[in-house]
Amino acid sequence: MKLDSNTASRFTSLSLTEEDLFASAVLAIVGVFCLMLWLAPAAGISLAEWGFPLLAAWILYRNRDDLFAPAATFPAVYLLWYWIGTITIVPANDINTLFNPFDAKQWLLYVIGFLGIWCGLYLIRDKKQYATRLRGLAVQWHDGLFLLIIAGATVAFLLAWAIIVSREGITILRDDVEALRVSVSTDSHITFQILMLTKLIFPLIYLYLWTASPIARFRKTLYTLGVLIVLILTSTGNRSMALDTLLIVFALRHYIRKSYKAWHLLLAAVALALALSVSGYYRAIQHSGTTHADDLARMGFPPAVQPFTDIYLYVRAPLDTLRNVRQQIPANTPYQHGTLTASVLGQLLPGRHPSSDLYFKNLVGGQYDGLGQPASILGPFYADFGLVGVFLGMFLCGLTSRLLYIKMLQGSFVCLLLYCCFWQLLLESLYGALFTYIIQILIPIGWIAILWLVTGRVRYPRLHPAAGDVEVVLRVPAIS
Repeated sequence: MKLDSNTASRFTSLSLTEEDLFASAVLAIVGVFCLMLWLAPAAGISLAEWGFPLLAAWILYRNRDDLFAPAATFPAVYLLWYWIGTITIVPANDINTLFNPFDAKQWLLYVIGFLGIWCGLYLIRDKKQYATRLRGLAVQWHDGLFLLIIAGATVAFLLAWAIIVSREGITILRDDVEALRVSVSTDSHITFQILMLTKLIFPLIYLYLWTASPIARFRKTLYTLGVLIVLILTSTGNRSMALDTLLIVFALRHYIRKSYKAWHLLLAAVALALALSVSGYYRAIQHSGTTHADDLARMGFPPAVQPFTDIYLYVRAPLDTLRNVRQQIPANTPYQHGTLTASVLGQLLPGRHPSSDLYFKNLVGGQYDGLGQPASILGPFYADFGLVGVFLGMFLCGLTSRLLYIKMLQGSFVCLLLYCCFWQLLLESLYGALFTYIIQILIPIGWIAILWLVTGRVRYPRLHPAAGDVEVVLRVPAIS
């Protein structure tokens, strides 16, 4: 029987692609994890312990052409994060419950979260082919206005930093850096928020340098300003302050400057993890002397590996907090029905409004010296609505990531920056909540406003199946 053109077109649109088969296969594997953890917990845990790293490796290999894509880095790192954090590398002891094994219900929580991500990523299908390397991107910037905004923000954050230094000194050089970095962000709250202007302008500086044609002296000045911002953020003693802005620029460079090779990214990730671990170890030694090393020794870590244990504890601790939260909610404390997930919006109101990590610290009676005690990205979702909240919360994360990515490739210059920001937020949220501070929402809003003011036209390369690389002239910001 011969199909007419309309019927053939509909049949073609419903046919499965290689991407559909891959997504369905991953979904089937995760479904097996769920069934095994539910029906045979011990066997399910063993299956997940082997399956998580293998599934992560397959996801990364399948997306090796663009490891920054929504279905690549975050789903794979999610699996590796919860796999590494759940592995017990030292035996449980009486010092604390940190190294007690996790039960099947905890593993099921991880699987439900991944299931939500994957369903959100593949709810929307776009079979068009777009260029994922945007090195032909050329933007018409209003240079004078942009440089004026950068200069004003620079003056403001330098004054804020000078005020903090005059009161407390340079935090990272103080012996009490661990306690001081907390007091600076709370006692000097307004000044500290002004310092966050660095996070607003840092990605914009490099976006401008890589898509405009600035005068040579301005180019050198802007690169120098970028280095200065990294040094100032590092001086606060908080490792994530500089890291999150650098990750955004790292992703931007991949798309508009030069793409990274997979093995380069792997080496960079390992080197970064080791550097963060060593810096965290010596920061703790600086704060507590040999007490920290003695505590690690009592836990079972030999002295030779102690500098590299910080990254493992950094992953393990939120999962232990999540376990303690599960024991309290709903048995002793009711579900919070969205108040934790939306708590970041309360920071717009007068007064102090605690974030989810502070709520968890009070709930489980944590003794951590930092600001709060996060329970990973799953913690607020679970505490608000249980397993349903975990699935829906992660589903919205996956869906948002996919929408921003598609809009970026379709020609939205603003979504290029927003996608890279959301990619960074998802990675760092594996330690804590997706949005912990209102500044994480205000900064993207600021980017949209600034780009609307200072950009005019953009030449955006797009790849079509039959036409090859072409350039399409678009107005920005194109966010709808």
